[in-house]
Amino acid sequence: MEIKDILSYVRYLLNPKDTVSLKRIINTPKRNIGQTTIDQIEQMAFQLDMPFSDLIGSIDTHGKDIPAGTRGKISLFNTLLEDLKRNVAQSTPADLVEHIVKAIGYKAYVLKADGEEK
Repeated sequence: MEIKDILSYVRYLLNPKDTVSLKRIINTPKRNIGQTTIDQIEQMAFQLDMPFSDLIGSIDTHGKDIPAGTRGKISLFNTLLEDLKRNVAQSTPADLVEHIVKAIGYKAYVLKADGEEK
């Protein structure tokens, strides 16, 4: 699971049109952006003939049907992605992975998840 999560971040950062990876990472670690919201965004993107990732980036403009609190969470996620994208070009693969893990708080997320399983 951990490898697939981080690889999904890397894949998305290298190819922002990778909707499958974006859907995997939008709530990893937990951001309280549920499947219903993801489905709603996907439907809006289809109706607007807009890529899913572009709609994420303009959620405040196009996502008025989504509650303000959830739009805020999506905006924060988009800001995180934009920050990560700035590091892609000048990072080695190892540095990029390390930066992603730190930026998203993945270690704490995995440790918490492991504690909940026991």
